[in-house]
Order: sequence, then structure tokens, then C-alpha cells
Amino acid sequence: MPQLDIATYPSQLIWLGLTFVALYVLMARFALPKIAEILEIRQKHVDNDLERAAQLNAEAEEALARFERRMAKAREEAREIVAKAADKMQKEADAQHRTLSEELDREGRAAEARIGEAQKAALAEIETIAAGVAAAATERLTGTLPDDGSARAAVDASLKESR
Repeated sequence: MPQLDIATYPSQLIWLGLTFVALYVLMARFALPKIAEILEIRQKHVDNDLERAAQLNAEAEEALARFERRMAKAREEAREIVAKAADKMQKEADAQHRTLSEELDREGRAAEARIGEAQKAALAEIETIAAGVAAAATERLTGTLPDDGSARAAVDASLKESR
């Protein structure tokens, strides 16, 4: 192999040095500035994106704060509406309760009056029946039928004593 021949080492080293210098110059003059420019552009894009993301984040936080304020206001308005509705319903229920209570009281008094009238009618009827029974009993015992006035008078006297 000729590259391992010691006699060709000096020429190989010279060509290696020249090639290295030529490649270094080409890289330093042409390739590295373009790479640096591309890296710089990328860094600007990254910085712009980060800046835009921070700006969007701030806007989103502000929008969230506005939303939360609006939601709190809406909740408070809803609580007020519910409280007003509950008060209104309570007032209506109280009014209906009063109306129904008054109506039930009137009906109760009317029913008591009807019961009192029915009691009086029943007592009058009982007195009549009692007078008839007393007259029938007297007739069976004595054989003579007493008149209605005396039988009624006896029943009335007996009722007065028991009261």
C-alpha cells in the first residue's frame, strides 16, 4: 500500500495540510456564515414564538378573569332572582293561606250553625217523640190516653230537671 510507504509521508502531509486549509477557508467563508445566519433566523423565530405565546397567555388569563367576573355577576343576579321569586312565592302562599283560612273559618261557622239548627230540630223532634212515647206508656199503664199538652208538659219538666 503506497500510503504506508515512509518515503511518501512528506508529500502526503503537505497535501493533507493544503486540503485542510482549503476546506477550512471554504467552510469559514461560505458554509459557516450561512449556518450562523440560519441559526440566527431560527433563534429569532423561537424568540418571536415565545414572545407571542407569552402575549397570548396574558390575553387568555385576562379573558379568563373577565369570564370569571361575568360568571360571578351572573351567579349573583341568579341568586337575587331566585330570592325575589322565593319571596314572591312565599307572599302568594301566605295570601292563599290567609284566604283559605278565612274561607274555612266561614265554612266552619256555617257548619256549626247548621249543626246547631239540626240539634234544635232533633231536640224538638225528640221532645215530640218523647211526648208520644210518654203518652203511649201512660195509656198502657193506666188504660187512658192523656192529651198532648199534658204529655208535653211532663216531658218538658223532666228535661228541665235533667239539665
